[in-house]
Amino acid sequence: MDSRVPHQPKYQRRKEDRPQEITEAAFEVFAEKGYAAARVEEVAQRAGVSKGLTYLYFKTKEELFKAVVKSVVVRRVDALVEAVDTTELSSEEFIRSVARIHEARSKLAHRHRHQIAHRRRRTPP
Repeated sequence: MDSRVPHQPKYQRRKEDRPQEITEAAFEVFAEKGYAAARVEEVAQRAGVSKGLTYLYFKTKEELFKAVVKSVVVRRVDALVEAVDTTELSSEEFIRSVARIHEARSKLAHRHRHQIAHRRRRTPP
């Protein structure tokens, strides 16, 4: 017998988790499509909620974007600041390691965007 807890249906999730789930979905959609091309309907679908519920938490797409920046981007900056404060690497070694990580993430993001664009071209309307 599988001892893992089964994934909860969307309607049984905790209400207080919804804003974070929506911002995480929005981060993915904004990253894939860019702010201008992203639609709130896509964010809602990715988060498993209705478009109306998304607007209950975030009045506009811009407000949703700001929430993404606060929850995702600021968290990454805070982690970088903590890494600076606690590193045992020299300044030069630290900068080089951050640059390598950034380059790897950039390549991965570029590859991901390319794959999405390729899928869109192959998908019939």
